[in-house]
Amino acid sequence: MKDFQIFDKDLTFENIKVKKKLDCAVCNNKQIANGADGLFTLLKCSTRATCSAMPNNNLNLNLNKIKERYETVLETPIAIVIREQNVEIVVHNYGKLVFRQFSDEQKIKQMAEGIYEVGINHSPNSVS
Repeated sequence: MKDFQIFDKDLTFENIKVKKKLDCAVCNNKQIANGADGLFTLLKCSTRATCSAMPNNNLNLNLNKIKERYETVLETPIAIVIREQNVEIVVHNYGKLVFRQFSDEQKIKQMAEGIYEVGINHSPNSVS
């Protein structure tokens, strides 16, 4: 069981328990591969047919730069959905990438590296 905190309608925290699936790599924090230079770790969820790239350090992705480079399907202030090679990817501003209905690890690594290369703020004055 994992504990999660959620907000109720009065904006107070409520703890809920969620059963985790024993063979799920994401639920059990099991990595399936590492990205270039240890920048990120790939995780696979067996129940939702998705893979995620999680940065190994805190990141602040510049979503505007990513939107300029990739086809944008949907955008919110904290995340965007892009399409690359017919794969939809949810890009969170804190660095998590979720590859929907796609599990080719080698291609995911290549796509994640490209997204991180475009979106990582190299300048302290960059605006995200």
